Amino acid sequence: MATARRALDSALQALGVAADCRADLTLALSEACANAIEHARLGADYCVTVTADPELCVVEVADCGIGIADGHMLLQPVAPAATRGRGIMLIRACTDSLHLTAVEPHGLTVRFSKRLVWEPGARDLLLLPVAGGT
Repeated sequence: MATARRALDSALQALGVAADCRADLTLALSEACANAIEHARLGADYCVTVTADPELCVVEVADCGIGIADGHMLLQPVAPAATRGRGIMLIRACTDSLHLTAVEPHGLTVRFSKRLVWEPGARDLLLLPVAGGT
């Protein structure tokens, strides 16, 4: 989990994504990975996929766990006194969109995205033409 978090933060930092935006994405990734490890009772393996363009970063965490019958139940509010069950709500709070999808024959994919906020001038560097390119 720490490796995935560091890799995401380092890549986004190298691109020039603002620190607060990176913090939100890495926190959401940590929660999604922790959920995959805790709930994937058939094995702790999970796969993280990250894609980004100048506007948006999309992260998917897929596990091969027992899955859930109704992913919508995970999106319900958690009681204020609850000591567990806040991971999905935290991901929702840190990102712009969140989708839960069952994986066949078992497992769950947590997919979230966030609009990227850039350090001053960094986004412009992404749009520069490459030397020798058309």
